[in-house]
Amino acid sequence: MEEHIGQIIQKKLEESGMSKAEFGRRIGISRQNVQHVLSRANQDTDLLFQICKTLKHDFFQYYSQSLQLDHAPTTKSKKSDAETDQRIDGLKREMDQMRKDMQVLLKLIENRNEAIKKRKSN
Repeated sequence: MEEHIGQIIQKKLEESGMSKAEFGRRIGISRQNVQHVLSRANQDTDLLFQICKTLKHDFFQYYSQSLQLDHAPTTKSKKSDAETDQRIDGLKREMDQMRKDMQVLLKLIENRNEAIKKRKSN
């Protein structure tokens, strides 16, 4: 996050038109502590939850957006990947068989057309 969470809360508070005193009353802190909350880069989760409800805004999203999940795939995703690979291989085999079937059908059509031509010429 470029701005810290306190700054983001302050912007949303200003946008709401709610006074700091009213905001503090709704989240259960004094007006003096409101200023402290707005200046902090980190917030207690219970307090942040109250702030979310009061300002009707999901402030937790700013934390989740900044997460970088660099971890190995879970067993479930490995299993899903293996299942997907198997399905792709199966579809490739089906396509190959369909191509072979189409070649056989095209050959049959060509033979039939030749037979029709011969009958017409006789």
